[in-house]
Amino acid sequence: MSPYLTAASTPIMSMVLLLLLAIVAYWMRSEKSLLRGPPSPSWLLGHEGQIPLQPTAGVLESEWTKKYGTILRIASFAGQEGMIVSDPKALQYVLSEKPYDFPRGGDNEVIGMALLGPGLTTMNGTYHQRQRRVLNPSFSPSMANTWAVMLQDHGAKLVEIIRVKSQENTDSIVEVMDWTAKYALDVVGLAAFRHDFGVIFQKKVPMIEALVHAFATASTEMTFVDFLVAMIAIRFPRMINTLITVSTPFLRAARKFKNVSQSTAASILHTPLVDPSERTGKDVAGLLAASYHSTDPDQKLSLDEILAQMSTFVFAGQETTSGTIGFLLYELATHPADQERARAEVQELYGRKGNTPLDAKDFESLPFVTAVIKETLRMHPSGHTLPRYAAAADVIPLAFPVTLKDGTVTKSVPIKKGERVLCSLISYNYLPSVWGADADEWNPERFLDGREINSNVGMFGKLLSFSAGARGCLGWRFAVLEIQIVISLMLKNFVFRPAPNAKVRMVPNQFLMIPAVEGQEDKGAQVPLILESLN
Repeated sequence: MSPYLTAASTPIMSMVLLLLLAIVAYWMRSEKSLLRGPPSPSWLLGHEGQIPLQPTAGVLESEWTKKYGTILRIASFAGQEGMIVSDPKALQYVLSEKPYDFPRGGDNEVIGMALLGPGLTTMNGTYHQRQRRVLNPSFSPSMANTWAVMLQDHGAKLVEIIRVKSQENTDSIVEVMDWTAKYALDVVGLAAFRHDFGVIFQKKVPMIEALVHAFATASTEMTFVDFLVAMIAIRFPRMINTLITVSTPFLRAARKFKNVSQSTAASILHTPLVDPSERTGKDVAGLLAASYHSTDPDQKLSLDEILAQMSTFVFAGQETTSGTIGFLLYELATHPADQERARAEVQELYGRKGNTPLDAKDFESLPFVTAVIKETLRMHPSGHTLPRYAAAADVIPLAFPVTLKDGTVTKSVPIKKGERVLCSLISYNYLPSVWGADADEWNPERFLDGREINSNVGMFGKLLSFSAGARGCLGWRFAVLEIQIVISLMLKNFVFRPAPNAKVRMVPNQFLMIPAVEGQEDKGAQVPLILESLN
């Protein structure tokens, strides 16, 4: 049964919200879209009740895109309509050229405020612009070599822990996601907040435990009320403060993570906030402290905004990067020739450098390893959809023509004010018109063979894994370097093969797409591998 359709703990609240939703639908009646699309499966849920609950992520969107084109109509909540967009020019327009004309929706704000607070991921408009302005220097290219030292030092610890775990098990099987997730948490704490959480050494951290619980609740205990709250928030964003107070298992878990995170942030950031000598440097902690004491309104953040960055960076830096590393290791385990080619490239680098410490450019100089990373991000994006809505009526340009309901062929589509836009990462990532006829297949060589990739969207590899434009991932360079270093260390130290009877596939949950073992999806993210030590 769909987690959205589990029994709600507050049936009266469900009835009230349903009544409100009916009123919303009445007042929001509008002209039907000119776009073609699949028939609606439900007046109430539309297709948005199907998309995040597919057994395998992206199947529906891919089928619809093949049938209706790279921009298509879907049924949204309560009889409303929206569109799924995978056209590269349209994505560039929405995400890069007009990011503040296509803001995130009220549903994002309800969940974001409950889970993260008023941080970089949640806020829109001038609030987001100011936070971005303050934090931009923290992940500039000039920081790369500083990160490289820390990432390698912590990566060596990760390798030794994994080596011990593989030797402890008679079958040499290690659940690598467990350890890459811990590594990702520790390094984002060090890079952004000058703090080592110590999770990789099994240290108990209440904030991390609360985050894990929120993720688990999102996967297993989302109620019908949660879904209704999100639907109403999309159409009536001014009701957000009221909707946030609704109590469900997920929203309670989300609030607990936010509250514990704010308490942790207050403790960790206390010294930079009160000690002027600690307000230097380009890391997040130093920039936040300097902003708090700034007299320039364009640079000053409130205490609530500052504390919210802890939950924001921990949330963004953990599951996304660790999931990519997990998928990448699994792909190399199932493609041994590519694993050997990547290992040879890494071994040549280490052999050539000898005892000289490696810097960021050394890892960037690994063309096949980088191609493998790009192909993993293409085939396994951490998010399936970037939801937006039109703040005003507009016309969206297209790279590829689409056929409308009346048979007209066009390369631009009008959009109404308030209309919902689902930017489909997974549909875009599998477009043959962008990636070639083999778009459904694993082929890192596509990034090396000189083929033309018909797109200019994205921040890395013409991919949307880190979104794009002013709302693109601030820490994408850090994330790519982290992946390069972890994969290089794993290739240098281990041969990895898939565990028997453990096929890993891409499964959507409420927030992200995770690697899960087929038949064991209820256990969450897992990538069990057989590891053979090379040393």
